[in-house]
Amino acid sequence: MTTALREKIMALPVDEKLELVQQIWDSIAKDQDSLPLSDEHARIIDERTAQYESHPEQIVSLDDAIDTARDEVAAAKKKPQR
Repeated sequence: MTTALREKIMALPVDEKLELVQQIWDSIAKDQDSLPLSDEHARIIDERTAQYESHPEQIVSLDDAIDTARDEVAAAKKKPQR
């Protein structure tokens, strides 16, 4: 990317930057099969798959994770600030 193009992008209003980011993200998502999987990412996937397979009972649903996070945020807001 050229400096001139970068400067033009940075000068855009926030709403146009967000639209551009969304368009770029959508184009990446369409081409995700062409993205290489690094050895590090493959290792992490293998580790997490093995952990799941050896302890499937420890998996938490997305809804439960969100509920827990919301409860923790609400509890933190109730604590007096130092």
